[in-house]
Amino acid sequence: DNSSVGSSRVGRPWCVWVKMLFFTSFVLLCGSTTAEPVRGINYGNRFVVEYWMTSGVPKPFGEPSEGTSPFFAGLHNAADRFAMADVVDTPSVSAKDRMMTWLDQTIKDEHFKNLQASGVNVIRLPCGYWNWVSYPGNSTPNAPEFGKDGFPIVQQLRNLQRIASPADYRPYFDRVFEYAHRYGMKVLLDLHAVPGSQNGEMHSGIVTAFKEDDAKNAGNQYFATDWNQQKAVEAVEEMAKFGATKPNLHSIQVINEPQHIDLGFLKGYYETACGQARRHLSSSIPCVLFSWTWDMQWWQDNKVDAARFGTIWYDTHIYHNGKTSHSAISAYWDDYETVRTFDYSVGGVLVGEWSLALHEYGSDEDAKATAAWFVQKMQCFGVGTVYWTYDGGPGEWSFSGNPHGVDWPVVWANRASNFRPDSAPFSIFTFHGKWLSVDPSGELQSSDLNSQWEQWSAYLYWKDGQQKVALQSWHLKWLSAAPDGTLTASAATHSAWEEFSIYSYETEGHYRMALQSFHGKWVSVGEDGVVTARASNHSAWEELTVVYCDKEVLGASPSHELVDMGSDLSRESFDVRDAFDMDNNSKRDKFEMGGNSSSEEFAMGSISSREHFEMSSNSSSEDFEMGSNSSRDNFEMDSKSMGEDDVFVLV
Repeated sequence: DNSSVGSSRVGRPWCVWVKMLFFTSFVLLCGSTTAEPVRGINYGNRFVVEYWMTSGVPKPFGEPSEGTSPFFAGLHNAADRFAMADVVDTPSVSAKDRMMTWLDQTIKDEHFKNLQASGVNVIRLPCGYWNWVSYPGNSTPNAPEFGKDGFPIVQQLRNLQRIASPADYRPYFDRVFEYAHRYGMKVLLDLHAVPGSQNGEMHSGIVTAFKEDDAKNAGNQYFATDWNQQKAVEAVEEMAKFGATKPNLHSIQVINEPQHIDLGFLKGYYETACGQARRHLSSSIPCVLFSWTWDMQWWQDNKVDAARFGTIWYDTHIYHNGKTSHSAISAYWDDYETVRTFDYSVGGVLVGEWSLALHEYGSDEDAKATAAWFVQKMQCFGVGTVYWTYDGGPGEWSFSGNPHGVDWPVVWANRASNFRPDSAPFSIFTFHGKWLSVDPSGELQSSDLNSQWEQWSAYLYWKDGQQKVALQSWHLKWLSAAPDGTLTASAATHSAWEEFSIYSYETEGHYRMALQSFHGKWVSVGEDGVVTARASNHSAWEELTVVYCDKEVLGASPSHELVDMGSDLSRESFDVRDAFDMDNNSKRDKFEMGGNSSSEEFAMGSISSREHFEMSSNSSSEDFEMGSNSSRDNFEMDSKSMGEDDVFVLV
């Protein structure tokens, strides 16, 4: 239903805790009050074929030259990189037959079935203006006949128009929408290429110089004329008219990756294009604009008015090279901060392209952690992410290839939960309203800021029926508790002193926890911000809140609910096995501990009430004494040993 897409930002999650039979476990049910985040894939290389996307696609026109898409086999490239403008009739096949054969062979029902299984809910479909509009007579988009270096620009533009007519492409757009609808997905129609080229690069349909690197320079982009804008707006309107007939249109995007185009001109184009689209579409269907992260401040000050033009989203694309995933994430951090600021002031940021490519990974787990970090962070302060691309690209560029075995449904899981199973980063909010922070030397402190030094990752495992955690800081060191209670985050590897037991509960819609060290003491944060692991029992200063999105706490202090839990839990044995991944030179260690304490006491309460739980782990029954100021009740029930199902479960 098109009307289901309305808000310009993803709603704040709701959570309901359900106490299961006999109080033996809890279940956390989470959702969103508005549209769910975009879990998207670009279905690229169909209508706008890119020469470098060579793998996993048919070779209907002969064997291509090395490193070139089979689509271009038998053709001549006018520039140093093939582009759609190089597609012409040849003695063996016409331009139209080449295009239609390609679409027949690359748009497949099985692709959408696979995407559904991976948890995808939105397909971003790149297309060109020539798929939607034609030009009268022998006219073309505005551009010089020859470029600065003598490149034949107008001839190349004319080639684009001669490949096929808009009517010829229409059945293939129908096919994409039909397959997507069959498997419960929506389609974002993306005008990837506009008249005259918005960036001079081959994915605009034409390279505007003999060398694409030259074409990227200012002055080789020819979109910014009245005629080119008029034809682009016509294309957007045709897309909107077509999409309005489909039950699973998600949104319309009006441009992709403009470079060296005056932002004032772009704003005028955005408003005109969205205005024309609204003649056919509900105001709830997003009209998607584009902004690089470095231009977002300008758009904050000059945003397109949603009151006039309906729901407005801003697509941005984020790619960085990185020698390691950590260096890549460090580079991504500035983008994340920009997106976060823009979300607060404007909202509606969609990361319409990103990839695990361009980085070097020490292990598959390293790549998985990068995926978890990126999606969780960008989904937190935006409307979602869209991976480039489904297939065709080498290595990590291919989502379907998935060389690292990323579990995408887990990566895309609702971010409002307790510890996620995919190492997604989180922050730790203390009882005193500060963030748990660690500097590069490993010294712990409390901070008013929530930035890189406040980021943690959890590595979870089970031992003796209880869940354990090791916490890794932004600096790739482990949180460690010495026998005297000194707490640092400087350990290079994970062993006994880096193991903590988790005691968790929920108050005011947030997941709270207390951490007990290997030495039986509790992690505690004093009013002065000093962090230690010396507390003998658990109360307010030992209450910590796991926060995956800091906008979910909005500065609210945790409740003053007190939880008193017994310490003195003995640990009798410690075994190291090669089975637990720690991101430390690919070493895998597993830690097993024997010996449970004979009893544990839990005392819970608030200013007006106290609840006392006494449990004997070796008995067949448990006594629960609960009450407030006026009454107490006793509960006796059969006990069960704790298992993996007796914890907080995200549904």
